Amino acid sequence: MTGIAIIELENSYSNNNTQAYVVNADGNMRFRIELPSWTIADGEFYDVYYIDSDLCFFFYAKNEDYRMIIDTENGTIKNIHISK
Repeated sequence: MTGIAIIELENSYSNNNTQAYVVNADGNMRFRIELPSWTIADGEFYDVYYIDSDLCFFFYAKNEDYRMIIDTENGTIKNIHISK
């Protein structure tokens, strides 16, 4: 199944101002990616790309950069690592 991974800036003047999601090639929403609950105050997505066969969404929270590995079939979080 093909699709497009998107990070969208909502409002540059507030925290937690990004959305991340995957849209199917036909334009229908496949799933939305949520930041972990511990990042609500300051979490923000900033990049998305594949590393090997893993779809990775990158976000910044608590003065660290993180890589979130996503299951491309259902949008569940497979793992979160500090990204260095």
